[in-house]
Amino acid sequence: MDELIAVMENEAVCYEDYLELANNKKEVIIKGDVPGLQQITQQEEIVAGQLFRLEKKRKGIIEDICTVTNRSPESFTVSGLIRDMAARPEESERLRQVADRLIDVLEKCNQMNQTNKMLIEQSLEFLEFTMNALSGLTGASSSQTYARQGGAKDPHPGGGTQFDAKQ
Repeated sequence: MDELIAVMENEAVCYEDYLELANNKKEVIIKGDVPGLQQITQQEEIVAGQLFRLEKKRKGIIEDICTVTNRSPESFTVSGLIRDMAARPEESERLRQVADRLIDVLEKCNQMNQTNKMLIEQSLEFLEFTMNALSGLTGASSSQTYARQGGAKDPHPGGGTQFDAKQ
């Protein structure tokens, strides 16, 4: 049981680190700091690797607990384990506290990820708008070209689409 609690505490610390990175990421996105965003993304990958290893270890511990208690790992829940440990209130309370801590930090991470996703989408929309505006300006200025002697050249030789005032 102590091993499960220790792994869950380590997971909580990693998610808290991830939450701090996500907060920093928000500021970097707002500033438009691309190199800073790349650096944070690299740090997030390191934390994700740590979380992957901890998750794998936690699953192994849960499988061991299920084997000892004759349960199936698919139906195992931490809240069920806490209920079953009523005879050991100290361990039960420690497990409940770490589970609550994990739930809290995971909810905060989810909220921050949603915020960052929205900020990134807005940044992409702004970039697309800017690119379209710039390409529109470029397209308008390229419609007027110069003839050989320096005079303006008709962009639509042969008539093309002209406005007829008589209509």
